[in-house]
This record gives sequence, structure tokens and C-alpha cells, in this order.
Amino acid sequence: MEPVLSILLASAANAMSQVMLKMAMTGQGPERRRRDGALRILLSPYLWAGIGLFAVSLSLYLSSIRRLDITVAFPAMGLTLVFVLVLSRLLLREVVDGWKVAGMAAILFGALLVAAGGAA
Repeated sequence: MEPVLSILLASAANAMSQVMLKMAMTGQGPERRRRDGALRILLSPYLWAGIGLFAVSLSLYLSSIRRLDITVAFPAMGLTLVFVLVLSRLLLREVVDGWKVAGMAAILFGALLVAAGGAA
């Protein structure tokens, strides 16, 4: 797999894992009726989906750093912010205001500068 595609997929999987973990911790989904905190979390399909997606993200990232400079690959994982912003709005109904968008844009701009410098 191409390293750039690996980074994109790693970022997307990482973002989705974060959303799944948030859903597990806030008791969303079919198991929300249970009152047993720790047991409810451990039995949550969202917890296990989040852990699995995190493992997928890690394996894709490791694949990409085999062929990319880490000074390029790691900042490129900043794309996770974009995915988290969109997914948290769509799936968690979180508020996305101008400050969040501006902060994300600033971080992504910095990551693009680093990647462009690494490509030179």
C-alpha cells in the first residue's frame, strides 16, 4: 500500500476509534440501560470497536513510517483532526464552532508546511 494512502487510512481509523471510545464512555448504544459503570463499559461493543480501530490505525501508521520520514508521517497524522471534527459533529452531535475550525486549520497548515519541507 502506498504510504500516503496508509496515512490517510490510519488517520480515519484513529478518528473513528476516538469516537467509538467516547460512545463507550458516555454509555451510548444498546447497553446504556445498564447501571454498572465498569461492567457496562467493558461489555460495550463501542469499546471493543474503538480498540480494534486503534489497532488498525497503529498498524497502518507503522506501515507508513517504514517508507516515510517520521518528520513527515507524524505531522500528516494531523489529518485525524479533520476526521474527528466531522465524525464528532455527525455521530456525537458535538458543537463545531469557528474556534475549533480555525485551530484545526492552523494545525493542518503547520503539518502541510512540514510535509512540504520533507518532500523537498
